[in-house]
Amino acid sequence: SKIWISNADVADIFLVMANVDPSKKYKGITCFIVEKGTPGFSIAKKEKKLGLRASATCVLNFEDVHVPDENILGNVGEGYKYAISSLNEGRIGIGAQMVGLAQGCLDIAIPYTLQRSQFGKKLFEFQAMQHQISRACMKLECARLLVYNAARLKEANLPFVKEACMAKLFCSATKFAREKIQPLVMKMDEDEKFDPGMIKDLFENGFMGLEIPEEFGGAGTSFFQSLLVIEEISRVDPTVGILVDIQNTLINALISSLGTKAQREKYLPRLAQQTAGSFCLSEPESGSDAFAMKTRAEKVTGGYVINGSKIWISNADVADIFLVMANVDPSKKYKGITCFIVEKGTPGFSIAKKEKKLGLRASATCVLNFEDVHVPDENILGNVGEGYKYAISSLNEGRIGIGAQMVGLAQGCLDIAIPYTLQRSQFGKKLFEFQAMQHQISRACMKLECARLLVYNAARLKEANLPFVKEACMAKLFCSETAQEIASQAVDWMGGMGFVRDSLVEKYYRDSKIGTIYEGTSNIQLNTMAARLKQEWS
Repeated sequence: SKIWISNADVADIFLVMANVDPSKKYKGITCFIVEKGTPGFSIAKKEKKLGLRASATCVLNFEDVHVPDENILGNVGEGYKYAISSLNEGRIGIGAQMVGLAQGCLDIAIPYTLQRSQFGKKLFEFQAMQHQISRACMKLECARLLVYNAARLKEANLPFVKEACMAKLFCSATKFAREKIQPLVMKMDEDEKFDPGMIKDLFENGFMGLEIPEEFGGAGTSFFQSLLVIEEISRVDPTVGILVDIQNTLINALISSLGTKAQREKYLPRLAQQTAGSFCLSEPESGSDAFAMKTRAEKVTGGYVINGSKIWISNADVADIFLVMANVDPSKKYKGITCFIVEKGTPGFSIAKKEKKLGLRASATCVLNFEDVHVPDENILGNVGEGYKYAISSLNEGRIGIGAQMVGLAQGCLDIAIPYTLQRSQFGKKLFEFQAMQHQISRACMKLECARLLVYNAARLKEANLPFVKEACMAKLFCSETAQEIASQAVDWMGGMGFVRDSLVEKYYRDSKIGTIYEGTSNIQLNTMAARLKQEWS
C-alpha cells in the first residue's frame, strides 16, 4: 500500500517505489512504472483534507500487481537514489508553490488595506500596519530568492558558484583578511583604533579604491565585486569592513559620480592609494530626520563659510577628506542642502570628541565642529542645493554595503561557533549531535543564506540601473537583524567560551548591534519599504 499519494484520481501513470530485496534494506528499493487499470492496482480511499482540496490525496493498494521488466525505471536497487534526487528538486518546486501562495495573499490583502478605512484613515496609513506589511514583503523576497538561487544552482550542476570574474578578487580578500587583519583584531578592539600598518596594507592591496577607475589608480571593480570584498573582510573583522565600506560605497562613489574633472583628478588618486574619507551628515538635532540639519554654509566671495557640528561620524580620526552636508539656504529647507569637500587641517575644522562605544571600537565615531570654515567654490561636490539627493542616493547604496558587512559578521560567527559544537562534548556526545542544536544551526544558516541573497540581489539591481531602494532597505534590515540573532546564538552555543573576550564571538556580538542603527534605523527601513510598496500597489 501507499498513502498520501497526490493527484492519484487524475493520473494514468504511476511511478511506484518497491523493495525487490528487503535484506538489502534501502538498497533493494526499485522504481516501477505502473499504469492505471493494471490488474490488482486500485485506489482505495480519497482523503478529506484541510487544504488543497481539489488535488486528491489517496491510498493506493497493490495486490499481486504484475509489472514487466521493461517497466523498471532506471537500475534495480537504485530507486532510493532517484527518490532522493527527485525530492530534492521537488522541494524547490514546493518552495515556488509557497512563494506563489504568499504572493497571492499579498495581492489581495495589500489593496484591501489601501482601500479600507477605519478611525478616519486607510488601514495602510497606520504605521504599525506599514511595518507588518513591509516585513511580510521582505520575508517573501527572501523566500523567492532562495527558490531562484536553488534552481540556478541545480541547473548549473553546482553546489555553490561565484562568478569566475570575481574569483581572484574574492580569494585575494580572503587571504588578506586572514593574514593581515586577523592577527590584529583583538588588539585594535582593545586599543580602540586601527593599526596604521593595516590601513597602509588595505591601500596597497587596492581595497580602499575598489570602484575607482584604473586611470586614477583604483581597482576598477564593479559595485557587486566591492560588496564581496566588504563581506569577506567583515567575516574576520566587521570594524575593518566598515572602513572599507564607507570608503568605497560613500566617499569614492560620490566623488566618482559627481566630481568635476578637476575634483576627480585631485581626489580619486589619493583616495585609491593613501587617503581615507569620511561622510558627514548626522547632527545633534537631526538623526533619522537627517534633513533637519542646522549646519549652515553662508555664501561669501569665492566660496562658503561653514558653521555647525556633526555627530556619529565614522572613520573621522583616520580621514583626510570629508564630505560635509550643510544648508546654504535654510528658507528652502532640505533643498538648500549642499555637499562640500573639506580637507583635514582646514582652519576652523576640528574633531572635538571620540565616542566610547559598545562595538566597532577600532573605528572612531567622532563629533566634528565647524567654526567659520572657509570652503572654496571649487570644493562644492555636485550642484548647490542638491546635497539631499546625493545623500539619499549614497545611503541607499551604503545600506547594501551594511548588509554585506552584517553578512560577513554572521558568517564569522558561524565559522567559529559551528566547529566548536563539532569538537565540544557534553553528556557523552558532541554538541552538534544533539538534534535541537542541529536545528538551531540549520535555521541560522538558512537565514544567513537569505541575507546574502538579499544583498546580492539589491547589488545586481543597482548595477543594472533598475529600482533598488526597497531591496536595499530589505537587505539592510534583514541582514542586520540576522547578524544580531546569529551572534547571540553563537555566544549561547559556546556558553562561557562565547562570553569571554578571548573568543571573537563576544566581539561580533557587540559589533552586531550597530547594524540596526547606522545608515538608517530598522524603523526607517520599514518606513521606506512601506512607501515604495504603496507606490507599487496604488
